[in-house]
Amino acid sequence: KCVESYSLSITFKFTMAYSTTSSTTTATATDTGGQVYTRKTCPHVLQCVKIPVSLDVFPDLSTSTQCQTEKCEHTECWVCVCCHQILCGRYGAQHMIAHTNTHSHLIAMGCGDLSFWCYGCDDYLDHLSIQPIFDFYKIAHVSKFKHEIQNLELLLTRTHFDAQNKLQQQQQQSTSTTSKMDNDEEEMEKTTKKEWFMGTELLRRRYAKQDAIEYDSDPEHKQTDNKAHTHTGRIIKVSKKALGGGGKLMVKDENGAYCNYDLHSIRVKLPPATADNTVVSEVENTSMVNVRPQPPPRSTTHANDDDDDAESAYDAPTEFVPFVRAKYRQKELRKNTMVEYYVDDDDSDYAVQKARIVSVDMKIQKVSLQRTDIDDDDGGTVVTHAMCDVHIRMPSLFWSCRVCSFSNARQSKTCMVCGMLGVEITVDSQRPTGANADAFPNYFFVYGTLRDDDDSGAGWTQYWTNGCSAYNGKVCGYKMYQRHGQNFPFAIQTGNVNDFFVGRLVTWNDRDTMRAKQKHADRIEGYPDFYHRTVVDVEVLQNSSDDTVNSAQHVKAFLYYQDTPDDMHVSCKEVPNGDWLQREKE
Repeated sequence: KCVESYSLSITFKFTMAYSTTSSTTTATATDTGGQVYTRKTCPHVLQCVKIPVSLDVFPDLSTSTQCQTEKCEHTECWVCVCCHQILCGRYGAQHMIAHTNTHSHLIAMGCGDLSFWCYGCDDYLDHLSIQPIFDFYKIAHVSKFKHEIQNLELLLTRTHFDAQNKLQQQQQQSTSTTSKMDNDEEEMEKTTKKEWFMGTELLRRRYAKQDAIEYDSDPEHKQTDNKAHTHTGRIIKVSKKALGGGGKLMVKDENGAYCNYDLHSIRVKLPPATADNTVVSEVENTSMVNVRPQPPPRSTTHANDDDDDAESAYDAPTEFVPFVRAKYRQKELRKNTMVEYYVDDDDSDYAVQKARIVSVDMKIQKVSLQRTDIDDDDGGTVVTHAMCDVHIRMPSLFWSCRVCSFSNARQSKTCMVCGMLGVEITVDSQRPTGANADAFPNYFFVYGTLRDDDDSGAGWTQYWTNGCSAYNGKVCGYKMYQRHGQNFPFAIQTGNVNDFFVGRLVTWNDRDTMRAKQKHADRIEGYPDFYHRTVVDVEVLQNSSDDTVNSAQHVKAFLYYQDTPDDMHVSCKEVPNGDWLQREKE
């Protein structure tokens, strides 16, 4: 067959049959011949065609070609267009097929007629439609016939490379995108590569509840159990100790157990510190309004701690504690124990009930209670609740200082923080005794969406204030702000007696209702993660129907407030005249 005639043709008749699979090509048993149509495009050209730089590195096709495999004498051979080896085809020992399967060199050229076959497409390729194949064909023509193609100009007029060029351009763009994604992933791996830090590093980092964390609870190998102490878990809470230095980490570990650790005694695995994951420390943030003062020398004297009568006079206030925590604090909390409790679930009215414990099942975390009157221990209805929903009344472990709001252990007779800061110890900074032992105030001082006269449309206002008595009040040493885009205010403590804002003193006649309302308010305000709660001195601004409160009198009340935000001067505005009802409504 004339090669020149092949150059001007698109279709040919070959007296050879072919059969391939996706990974292996095999010869058919019979050869029936037939007309063959060549492909105009091929997705394998970009990776599989290597144009030789000169004839010096290309096989000489003018002489008799023989398979280059050792001890193979077949002469019906093909040239690999990628590595330029000459190997026998399917009608020989099929060394070219084996080469293709081994090295993924999918395109070969016939040494006899200079036709091109793609094992990946399982078809012949049109050299007039694919430029890399055409360039390879020109080199092969010179190698076989020792002269250039005589009708090359005419041949070029019949080439049409557009479809293949478009395909190759799309492949290059896809490769570039994939390469960029790989580089981005590598860069991300570099930036997210975690290192071990002291646990106190958490105080400098941004984190959220339920964030995953890896930690070593015994980095100094003080325990002698020969066990690894590296764990994974979820952050529940990170708390900072007063006056800096250390803190606590509460985690839920991989076994579902809740654990507490001192930050200075553990190591945590974190990514390197960046501007995005690091918070501004109090020392670095010079714009903060409320800067913590430095503690005085250790020689500072405290109030008299030798008053034994004060110990006997102390009657700890009570608080409601989740049943699981209460059980650990009071070991005798078992069957037939009399308790006061309320249920905290979606259907609860927070009513306090008196009951006798019927059974406690720690496996399924259920507790059964028999409601009863105090004089009738055998009657009543038995109800079963999840332990996490049942809150038991117990003596409080802490008392709150009415000067700095620090929660002191009930063994402390004076406020530890006031003593360390050199603040004069007064009745307000001493542990309450005798008649004022119950530190639970009778009022809430509310200033935003918990006001009974709030006009912001908050969904919880009417429910929370239902049945309350309320009147105007004023608190000093605080300011009220509103963040742009938010329809509720927050208070910050300034310590300046000239700063103030006004609000509503809210109360209920029933003591148990007050405690239930406190629990509900804690949930609304996100205490203690979003808002803090303290007891403040509030000035009454008007006469009240409550005979126990008169104008110009001062009463103690709960107040919810926030720490001074870092972006105070950028995204927050002060509420005019310290009155939420006089705000600029958006």
